[in-house]
Amino acid sequence: MIRELTIEPAMIDLRDGPTVAEPAVMLALVLADRGIELRVNADGHLRAGPRGLLTAADAAAIAEHRGDLIRIVKYCDAPPEVR
Repeated sequence: MIRELTIEPAMIDLRDGPTVAEPAVMLALVLADRGIELRVNADGHLRAGPRGLLTAADAAAIAEHRGDLIRIVKYCDAPPEVR
């Protein structure tokens, strides 16, 4: 019987905030470096743009890490006294 090896991603504790997966943090930084803004709209949905800068691989990575990306954006948008 062959067992599949599963490696869990490292987790990062944001100061006075949530714990998120390291790949989501790295993705947010790479997207920001490329001029792609992440935001959470009033309905709680994650938006990324401008769309013309997004690749299919970006869209797939964003979908994979959507929950952590939403937590990161909300953390970054919150005033320090709220964190």
